[in-house]
Amino acid sequence: METQIRNITLEALKYDNEKLRQLIANTVDKSTLNLSSSELKDRDMEIVAEELEINKSLTKLRLFTNQISDIGAQHLADALRTNTTLTDLELHGNLIGTGGLEHLADALRTNKTLNVLTMYGNKVKDQEAGFIADKLKTNEKIEPQIRNINEIPYTNPQLTQLIKSNINSTGANFAGKNLNDQDMKIVANELLQVNKVVTTLYLHANQIGDVGAQFLADALRVNTTLTRLDLYTNQIGDSGAQYLGEALKTNK
Repeated sequence: METQIRNITLEALKYDNEKLRQLIANTVDKSTLNLSSSELKDRDMEIVAEELEINKSLTKLRLFTNQISDIGAQHLADALRTNTTLTDLELHGNLIGTGGLEHLADALRTNKTLNVLTMYGNKVKDQEAGFIADKLKTNEKIEPQIRNINEIPYTNPQLTQLIKSNINSTGANFAGKNLNDQDMKIVANELLQVNKVVTTLYLHANQIGDVGAQFLADALRVNTTLTRLDLYTNQIGDSGAQYLGEALKTNK
């Protein structure tokens, strides 16, 4: 009888979320998983962590505006220790505190693949984030993002919508749109790194400088479809041209 009771108790403790599993299974583009605003909790992060371990194509994971706290962050951190493909993790608008950030930072001491970590709108104060960032000097990409954890990143809704409207086009014309360096970060992250269709990108007659050129160069290192990029009549100098030139040595 005692064994039966123990087995029943263990069964009751087992957690699953079939709706979440279906959402993951039905995602067509396996490189991006959007689970934002899905009322996900800490136990759901066990399922997400499983996906991080088995999906070798996943590069962008969007978990913003859920109910994830420190325990959920720990599940994600455990998966990040061995994951080598994820580049973008969006966790803003959750319930993660200092403990959860500590777990993530500890994992990111060895994980060098993740480039973007958004966590504004959680429960970490600037001073606490600064102390944690001090311990993360080995990760030059993530350390400043943790140090400025509550800084809301730059957005351009019009550009994002323009990118979405070109999602299935081989040519994207963003010429003469008054785009700046920060806009190139959006183009790099939301178009060049994820779009497997676009072959021609027109960016001439904008306000792109050396920083914007660097964002584009970083994306070109992994992009395998773009064959034409127009950047004339911008503000790119010698260093920006050098960034692009170095990227094109590996982009064939």
